Amino acid sequence: MNNPKISVIMSVYNAEKFLQEAIESILNQTFKDFEFLIINDASTDNSKKIILSYDDKRIRYFENKNNLGVARTLNKGLKLAKGKYIARMDADDISLPNRFKKQVEFMEKNPLVTVCGTWVKLIGNKNHENNIWKSPGDFQSIKSLALFYSPIYHPTVFIRKDTLRKNNLSYDPSFDHAEDYELWVRIMENFKVSNLKEVLLYHRIHRGNIGKTHNKIQVKNANRVRLYQLKKLSIFPKPEELVIHQSISYWQFKADKKFVKCTKTWLRKLFIANLKKNYYNQLAFFKVLVKKWLLV
Repeated sequence: MNNPKISVIMSVYNAEKFLQEAIESILNQTFKDFEFLIINDASTDNSKKIILSYDDKRIRYFENKNNLGVARTLNKGLKLAKGKYIARMDADDISLPNRFKKQVEFMEKNPLVTVCGTWVKLIGNKNHENNIWKSPGDFQSIKSLALFYSPIYHPTVFIRKDTLRKNNLSYDPSFDHAEDYELWVRIMENFKVSNLKEVLLYHRIHRGNIGKTHNKIQVKNANRVRLYQLKKLSIFPKPEELVIHQSISYWQFKADKKFVKCTKTWLRKLFIANLKKNYYNQLAFFKVLVKKWLLV
């Protein structure tokens, strides 16, 4: 396929348990004009055997001699991609059949949007079964919410390839396990992003998830992304302020009187700083802060 509409990029590392279901959810898309780049990141299980069992001309198989990690493997995929759009897919998730169709239609109608994500439904864990991760659809709300966490769910994204290449945008491996969050924040400095407000992917929760196996590294690098954004507001938080911000971001805190009081002071500080810098849309940012405050 010389000029496919979509290049699907999937990084695979020891994913044999759920890989078949993930691959088939892509091959069974109602929108057929795509190439499927599957990059085996030096797996030691049966992942390679499973991938090579498929006889589909849309699949392009690549293999890393050594384990490069997610960011470097995805960057390899970005260089190999031929499509107008980059579609991400993880080796343990399930894309719903109309995902590509709906995202292509949206991107074609909205040429100023560089990245388009969707909502996701959680599967694989009884405690979270059928929970839906929702995120705003409009750019200003997404950008404001990104001060706390990534409002774009990585396995769901569609990205304009030309925008990445013309602006030398790619994943930064130094932000290991938060490389997507960091990339979205950089993209949002100059380009619009959006979300389709409907579930188009099932995200599987299991013991092998990066967020579970590399939690400390992920939190550390996600905090670096938050600090980068706080600097845009000329805020250089004290350690105790960063703890407050992280607690709100991950929703891990005990809402006693002291925490509530400190949270109110911190959110007010963010609001006043943005009044001066105007880095975020004033109304969208205010709404995000109010929602955080009310929930606390």
